[in-house]
Amino acid sequence: MTLDLLTCVFLIVEFVISIWNGYASGVNWSAADSFVTKALSAITLVFAFAGTTYVIITVGAVILNYLNFIDQTVAVLMLGYNYLVLGGVITVLGIVIALESIIIAYRTRSIGSALIAIFNTAVSAFNVFSYASQFSMVTNMISSESRSESKDDQGQLILIILGLALVGLLITIAAFEAGVRRGREY
Repeated sequence: MTLDLLTCVFLIVEFVISIWNGYASGVNWSAADSFVTKALSAITLVFAFAGTTYVIITVGAVILNYLNFIDQTVAVLMLGYNYLVLGGVITVLGIVIALESIIIAYRTRSIGSALIAIFNTAVSAFNVFSYASQFSMVTNMISSESRSESKDDQGQLILIILGLALVGLLITIAAFEAGVRRGREY
């Protein structure tokens, strides 16, 4: 189980953008003067957590399998559940962000906002198509791998996912808090 170069680049970009989203949500949260702004900041924070944790679990599964701390069945299940749960959250929140950017573009009527709305809509459409087209394959893979999994593997799987999700949460909170501090300086 290895990661190709394109996947590595994607994961690095996803990780950096997710941390930036956590930071930006903190900046916006500290400056929020309405419920809507606070709600959008909270949505962005959840999006940041999902993206950060998605990358950490993906990389963690590959590294732990490579180092023989987990067998391939556990790694495949980690990647499958990661894709279904966090990939689903990322896809749904991506739609929300695309809709928000369309609303902003409509209100501001600026070229920059329109370009961002077009980009967000295209990426969101790609994510929806990709997620939907892979969904049944991933669920079948999980079903097949789960049959060969022992009780020890299930416990190991749950503990590792929870541990890696905790790391994602701590990184997201740190980025958010840095953003809140920065937002207070304005």
